[in-house]
Amino acid sequence: GEQVVDADPLDTGPLPRFWTATGFTPPQLIADERMRVQLAHFDGVVGPGIEWVRVHDLLTLVRVRDADTATQVYDWSGLDAALDTMLDAGLRPFFEVMGRPEGFTFTDAHDPAQLAAWRRLVRDLARHLIDRYGREEVRSWVFEVWNEPDVFPWFDHPWAEDDVAGLIRYYDATSAGLMDADPGLRFGGPGTAEQLSVMFTGLMQHLDTGTNHLTGQSPPRCDFISVHVKGGSYSKTPADPSMDTILTNQRELSDYLAERHPRLAALPMINNEGDPRVGWRTRHAWRGTSYYASFIARMVHRHLDEAVRGPHGFELLSHDFGFLGDWSQRSVMVPFALAADGTPAAADAPADPDVPPGVSMVKKPVLEVMTLLSLLGDRTVAVEGPDPDGPLRCLASRTPAGDLVLLLTHHDDDSSTDGVATINLRLDHENPDWPQVSVLRIDPQHTAPFAAWEAAGRPATPSPEQLAALRDAAELVAEPAELRGNALSLDLPMHGVALVILSREAAPADPPPAPRNVRARVSPGLHGEEVLVRWQHAGDPRRLLGHRVEALSPNGEARPLHDAPIVSTTLIRPLPPDTAAVRVTPIDWHRQPGPGVTVPVVRPVR
Repeated sequence: GEQVVDADPLDTGPLPRFWTATGFTPPQLIADERMRVQLAHFDGVVGPGIEWVRVHDLLTLVRVRDADTATQVYDWSGLDAALDTMLDAGLRPFFEVMGRPEGFTFTDAHDPAQLAAWRRLVRDLARHLIDRYGREEVRSWVFEVWNEPDVFPWFDHPWAEDDVAGLIRYYDATSAGLMDADPGLRFGGPGTAEQLSVMFTGLMQHLDTGTNHLTGQSPPRCDFISVHVKGGSYSKTPADPSMDTILTNQRELSDYLAERHPRLAALPMINNEGDPRVGWRTRHAWRGTSYYASFIARMVHRHLDEAVRGPHGFELLSHDFGFLGDWSQRSVMVPFALAADGTPAAADAPADPDVPPGVSMVKKPVLEVMTLLSLLGDRTVAVEGPDPDGPLRCLASRTPAGDLVLLLTHHDDDSSTDGVATINLRLDHENPDWPQVSVLRIDPQHTAPFAAWEAAGRPATPSPEQLAALRDAAELVAEPAELRGNALSLDLPMHGVALVILSREAAPADPPPAPRNVRARVSPGLHGEEVLVRWQHAGDPRRLLGHRVEALSPNGEARPLHDAPIVSTTLIRPLPPDTAAVRVTPIDWHRQPGPGVTVPVVRPVR
């Protein structure tokens, strides 16, 4: 049906970027070419898109020799390589102090000797990180407890089930080790999975009124409270999530703290596994479609209204979708690869270290919706209509340059719901001059690679032509829109997201600025070598149509790697023969190119 949205110029406050976190496991995947390509695409989410990554068991990348002596020797190289890759992708670690290094025993948090050794290990870890990355950098990270201390037997905790005392001793030793290295490091938890479990309530009591067993600090140090609140329990059969479940359970947790532990209720609250449903590996068909994107976009809008600006103070919401998986698993890209025997490789199969990976990655709509969110302005403005409890919502924002950016969602938690809504936007009657209007869409017909894959017959190993079609279908395309007087009308299918950008900029006098930090490297693909190109915006990405990326031969002949301008800042495509370099050129809304930047193609040392 028809809906009318009035965007009023009344400023309603800053728009914090609380949705910019993800996670995955295990950390060994960071050395896998599939994950390296995926992390590069995280970096390709424009602006402040995906900033945090939370990886279980990072300490399993560490080796310790002579751990039981005063002269233990650490090999940090595996951890360093993983962190270097994460930082290179523009990601900050949400560092779970979790996992047993090779050669190190930590099986019983009640054993004083093991607890003291763990404290020393954490101290030495933090000192190493500060030495390598700098004190201010590491202070910008977040350190957290062992993942889901109330879930057994999945995470091999050094305490027994419902053993609150064991968790408390581990917490105290970890806190002490971090503070031994630098009292300015941020630490908290408990990252529990069960709503108000005994492990959550027991640790909250300790943090409110207890004393650190190792340092005597009272109350013990805690910089934030983290929980895992999801929209549905584990299900082997297809099932839809519930957004209300996430928001209701978050409210219950913050109300519990406000009633029982008001001092802790004042701390930042973090939902760092706020997934639609439990279980990243379980298959739900909607994960490959625009449904997943519209769920996240609507969740961001509701979370802003009900959890960030309300009394509950949730400051970070992680979608935890950084795993390697197929269309129906909790992932943001689909890897197409061959196993060592030449058969199609499962998306989540471990890489064979003896076989160089040949893998081609395709983006899912859930990754592209993060780019739409990143393009929102930094302040929100008042909106009247539609019905906040209905399927249509509008989040309106302004940029520092005065442009208006609207996030429109058409969503129902029932994935079988369909239909198309006509949205009439009536905009700012006092200032009707918007010389440039554009729309970016994710819905069943736009930014829809899964539909293209189905149309191709669901190939397990797409041909070069099929792969090109999937990748083209996965890209956001910025399209011009027409304002009639002061109104804009557009159709938005169910489980659709549209970002409308209204710019006050007429045809600019100057071309757009050249991109920064352009890089290109060879990656082994399904059908031969591919080139992974990355760059950063130098100007306002909302005032660009995108970037043109071309391969250059040794004699300077340019061959485009794609059709429409690329909205994100990462591209992977087949490497044309005899390519010597790659050129990235910005294109503004008036099709005016800026200066291109040319860089050589690098072949990684293996």
